[in-house]
Amino acid sequence: MIRGIIDRVESFGTVVMAWLNVGDEKVVPIHFDHRPFLNMCESRGSRGILGADVVYDSDEDGQPTIRFLDEEEAV
Repeated sequence: MIRGIIDRVESFGTVVMAWLNVGDEKVVPIHFDHRPFLNMCESRGSRGILGADVVYDSDEDGQPTIRFLDEEEAV
């Protein structure tokens, strides 16, 4: 599990890379397919992606997941 803040996002066509600032001047790249990333952006709406406090982990099947902590706090 990695917690950090999304600092920037780069698109490479079918792949999107989000850069996760994890502190101590360390940045971790997170890779997404274009369509799931677009769906995530649309569901976030006005809250946006940049500056979001997230946890990057994997689910029980080993698939990578990203959780937005502000969404968990709102529930």
